[in-house]
Amino acid sequence: VGTLEPRKNHAVVLDALDLLPKSHRDLQMVFAGRYGWGSDALVARIRSHPDLGRRLHWFDDAHDEVLATLYRGAAAVLVPSHSEGFGLPALEALGHGTPVVASSGGALPEVLSAVPAGAVRFADPSSPQAWATAVEELTADPDTLAAARAAAAAFTPRTWGESAEGFAGALLRAAQR
Repeated sequence: VGTLEPRKNHAVVLDALDLLPKSHRDLQMVFAGRYGWGSDALVARIRSHPDLGRRLHWFDDAHDEVLATLYRGAAAVLVPSHSEGFGLPALEALGHGTPVVASSGGALPEVLSAVPAGAVRFADPSSPQAWATAVEELTADPDTLAAARAAAAAFTPRTWGESAEGFAGALLRAAQR
């Protein structure tokens, strides 16, 4: 989920799709995000991919209702960003009870540090094999996936109001120093 642009690193999960073993060929990969700067090569790969319309799908203008349906229907949401300001797609996924596989780099490990154990797995953002392995391990066993979904469902996201209060409090503490 997110604008297709280089820092979002969508290419690594597209590569991972092709590395999944035959036992996982029934998995679907969905990109939900608009065409962004620097994404010509990725968009060309998606549009010419032999599995487009079968195992690979792209929603380039998904509104909130469609995103909510995609989040709830996903086995996992993959967030492979090289650089992520906050990681809202990961938190939105967890808020819908969907496990996350997130980049082990950037801010995501810190943002997701308070998430219930088992709801998030991390993968090297430069390794398609690491992403394929993480997806395979999460989805190979129904009990593993059910446990991850239960952990994700236990996550309670902060509201915008709570976030604003926390930010305002941090500013006040900094101003008092």
